[in-house]
Amino acid sequence: MNVRQQINRKINLRITSSSGEMEAYPSRIKSSGAEHLTVLAPDVRDVSAWVDQEITIEEEPIGGIVAIYETKVLSYEAFEEEEHDSLLILNRPQDFEERRSTRIDVNFPITIRSEVKAGTVGATEEKIERALATNLSPYGLLVILGLRQDEDLQRGQVVSLSFELSPDSSPIILTLNAQVSRKYKLELGELSTKYAIAFQFIDISPDVENELMRYVFTNQVESQETDIESPSISPQEQVRLLKDEVNRLQEQLQIVNGQLKQAEEARLRSDTIIIQLTKKLNEQGTVLSRESWWRVWDQFGRR
Repeated sequence: MNVRQQINRKINLRITSSSGEMEAYPSRIKSSGAEHLTVLAPDVRDVSAWVDQEITIEEEPIGGIVAIYETKVLSYEAFEEEEHDSLLILNRPQDFEERRSTRIDVNFPITIRSEVKAGTVGATEEKIERALATNLSPYGLLVILGLRQDEDLQRGQVVSLSFELSPDSSPIILTLNAQVSRKYKLELGELSTKYAIAFQFIDISPDVENELMRYVFTNQVESQETDIESPSISPQEQVRLLKDEVNRLQEQLQIVNGQLKQAEEARLRSDTIIIQLTKKLNEQGTVLSRESWWRVWDQFGRR
């Protein structure tokens, strides 16, 4: 079984034409498996003519680095998306990297908007979630958030992401379409509702993609002056850091709960005094109006 991992990366496909000239076609890698890659087939008259042909994958440069892979077209299959009607199935190159793009650790709030079913048949309503972005690449990001229901934000769901980048110049506010590519629950206790969700940007303009590349590359260089392709913090390390943050928040919650308990005890003491004072006044046959009650409290209740 060849399980496919969803990818969405710009490439150029280079193939030798029947006249012997090298032709280039823009495309995107859609998924990868242990043995195969799937890419968007170019808009040519007969895509079946590409089967069994040697082909070169030239990946868009990231931080000045261009990746080139030599492979072979194995077959094609029907596909209806992004004005393409077929996918090419390629033999997976041995040196192919699923995560070629530079990734950086981040810490900024993000708003997630999605469409969910409403009560009326066929009707939808907008649902808004607030999350924390922890990892960013030019092609997607990872967020941590709490979900009320496990069914929310399932793999393959398309949402709108809004967040702000703060480069050296003025802040940039982005609103991008994205697709849920991975989702897993963080093991933070039986009652935990925290999830890590990876989103893959879709349908972004070249200008936005270049801006993301510039931001990621600049911050990667600032934080790691050695190898631009060095790996970011592992998911296990991110979970550990998140657990530390949860423990800190739990300690603060215990302090707040203690303060609330003290306030509740003070309220109960006040209620007891009021009841005792009211009983004493009733025994004396004193009838108090709402306006005069506090004068009596000042006279007798504070002793």
